[in-house]
Amino acid sequence: MVDMKIKEDSSEIVPYDEINIPICITEGYLSHYPNYRALCHWHEDLEFIAVLDGSMEYYVNGKNIFLQKGDILAINSGRLHYGYSTLKNECHFYCIIFHPSLIATNPYLVQKYIVAVTESDREDFILYKNENSMFALLETIYRTKKEGFPGFELEVLGLFQNLWKRIYVDIIAESVHRDTASGMEVNSQRKMVSYIYQNYGENLTLDEIASKGNVCRSKCCQIFKKYMGKSPMDFVNAYRLECSQKLLLTTSRSITDICTACGFNHLSYFSRQFQMKFGCTPKKYRQCGGRIQDLP
Repeated sequence: MVDMKIKEDSSEIVPYDEINIPICITEGYLSHYPNYRALCHWHEDLEFIAVLDGSMEYYVNGKNIFLQKGDILAINSGRLHYGYSTLKNECHFYCIIFHPSLIATNPYLVQKYIVAVTESDREDFILYKNENSMFALLETIYRTKKEGFPGFELEVLGLFQNLWKRIYVDIIAESVHRDTASGMEVNSQRKMVSYIYQNYGENLTLDEIASKGNVCRSKCCQIFKKYMGKSPMDFVNAYRLECSQKLLLTTSRSITDICTACGFNHLSYFSRQFQMKFGCTPKKYRQCGGRIQDLP
């Protein structure tokens, strides 16, 4: 089971392959995430998802993209994102993450090629379909890292520079425009999501959540609907249920204790919501070790 580490500002603590090299190159399955859904997060790194088999949905800054075998999704720096499957379909994929600082250190090159991409308001993501050359490049990066021959890091860096050039051309040189959310809305969304992650166990109100994003109640609801596809309180409850799911499997705390710790005031309400989301009661979920497909 993948256990993502999220900081207080809702950014991910990226599990780099080596402490001193900001690179994370992995092969993953969506079923390894709780309820076939990663947590909503962001990071300064660029992220590439290359689908090897199956399909999944992907959320990036208020947009939902359907990915299937052969698709590549390039996610820009600082964008809120996560992968999921509403129908719990399996998806086998490469996930390649690297920090922009790897590409260039010269101030002129950083400004021209790095900042121009990461601070661009033109692109939250680029979706590549039937791009065999791009897919081959990502696969080469994965294989090079996996084989780990002496000096492989240098070879991977060279491949990353080729990858960055392609992204730069697609975002800047060719001026491929897409509608994007304003910087103020994205910033407000991050602050509100971060507040929920930190305080989900408390009795949260819409006014409190809105105040953390420096917006009014109606604007708060608009932003959550636009970027998360649900109301603020629905988002809170969904996150509380995900946290309770983890506690049921990883602790011996009573179900009543977990209910209270995750911000639910009534055990009966918690049980109903849990069953609606996961298809069984909290007690049965714990008894089957989260393998609800094994339930009679």
